[in-house]
Amino acid sequence: MQGTSNFTVRVTGAGGAGATKALAITVTASASAEDWAHPMHDAGHSRWAPQENVITPATAATVREEWSSAEGLSAIPGNRLYVAGRNPQNPDERGLAVHDLTTGSLLSQRSTAQDECS
Repeated sequence: MQGTSNFTVRVTGAGGAGATKALAITVTASASAEDWAHPMHDAGHSRWAPQENVITPATAATVREEWSSAEGLSAIPGNRLYVAGRNPQNPDERGLAVHDLTTGSLLSQRSTAQDECS
């Protein structure tokens, strides 16, 4: 899916001083036969890709989850996964998390006001 997500991040220091920064994440991709035009593949949410031929009975046992994200908007520019949404440890809190896709490690996590992250 292509597009731009705009959001504002507010950071408050230990002394109470705060700062805001407007950010945008833009995702662009070239179209290919493997691209899904809709979430879950198609308007019927079939989650089936008829052109998929890499996973066979012989290779199925090697399939593993590479990454997952909690509820929220996700973008993958380069080798980083950005997730804006609810904090899994505190569902009443919203924020932005950045993960390294090679190691899976959390690089950064910031809480935001609910009206600043939508």
